[in-house]
Amino acid sequence: MLHESSSLVRRVARFHALDAPEQAAILEQICELRDLAAQGPGQDLTGYVEIALSLVGALTDKGDRPLEEAAWAEGTLNVVSRLVGLVEDSIHESAAGDAATALHERASRQEQLLIRDMLLGEVLVQLGVVTQEQVDEALRAQRSTDQRIGKVLVESGVATFKEIEAGVAIQDQLRQSGGAGALFGALLPNHPLWQHEFLRRCRTQQLSEKAVKILASQMYRFCCDFSRILANTFVRCPDEYARVVMADNLFDEMGNGDQKRSHPELFRRFTRALKISDEELEQLQVEPETQSLIDTYLALPDRYGYLASLGAICYASENIVAALYTQLLSGIESSVSVPDDALVFFESHVGLDMEHANALIDLVNRGVKTFAEARKVVLAIKEAIAARIRFFDGIERCVRRASNTGSRSTDANI
Repeated sequence: MLHESSSLVRRVARFHALDAPEQAAILEQICELRDLAAQGPGQDLTGYVEIALSLVGALTDKGDRPLEEAAWAEGTLNVVSRLVGLVEDSIHESAAGDAATALHERASRQEQLLIRDMLLGEVLVQLGVVTQEQVDEALRAQRSTDQRIGKVLVESGVATFKEIEAGVAIQDQLRQSGGAGALFGALLPNHPLWQHEFLRRCRTQQLSEKAVKILASQMYRFCCDFSRILANTFVRCPDEYARVVMADNLFDEMGNGDQKRSHPELFRRFTRALKISDEELEQLQVEPETQSLIDTYLALPDRYGYLASLGAICYASENIVAALYTQLLSGIESSVSVPDDALVFFESHVGLDMEHANALIDLVNRGVKTFAEARKVVLAIKEAIAARIRFFDGIERCVRRASNTGSRSTDANI
């Protein structure tokens, strides 16, 4: 159309010398060009500006002949003026769109800086340089002053420049993983969870058979409810692709349609090997800390949204399973003698859950675009990990009570 319009300009230059049929043909082409412009901002009209202005110039340049004497002039100029107006509107809309895009890109960069500063704050907390409360206060100041969090912490006297430098070095290493995932992943490696007394005794192979049975009774409850936890997040998810990934995870949890391979059934192989019957297992008391772990996960979608809930599932559960179950297995295998087949639940999860975690992590990292979204994911992960610590606190409490009574624990019915 641009090539045809350029030809049109040349023909309009000779408009007054043409006969009536040729003038009518040119006017028809001008109207077509106007109609094209009228189709809206989706049209690429930038190249028509010069053409439209040339049309106006050609139609108004009639030498000594007064414009009003040309019978065709008024109607033609109205059409062309409309064309010029439409083209200019399109350009203005495009410019406004460019400005909005630039503003959005600037806001996105600012959000990424905030997320990066949150990552540095988490690193400094794990290094023991600052407290979480001091980081939260610094982040509030960062948003209002545009100062980087390191400068805020140094100026407030809670950290030294050298401590900030050390934190930034670690932050840069973490950021190589890309995106907000570096922030979420930074919450876990040095978390107090790994220093829990129960896990320490697993690593040092100091569990009693009674402790293993208490652990099994409570882990079974969370295992049975994990598919419900995942499904609760699934139904809140508006993203079709994310639902496909989550559905695949959920299908694995349920044994890919084979009840004998469902994860609760695999866990029952372990409890049967511990001489706990299925009937006894179903009657065991759910400890308050175990119920709290389940309830915490179930409440996350309502508290923080599906994306943060998914973040807690993948980062605070699936992503730590390899490290967590490896430690638990060390304690179990040193304390009880069970067939290899009885441990398939633990061994399969070490590999399978990493596949699940990587798929879910990709969903979360793609979904998080703003500081507010990243903050919700962080809070959800922290709540889930805190609930996991309470779970092990409950196991320890039951083990101590069982040891003190010298008999089967009335709390855990083991």
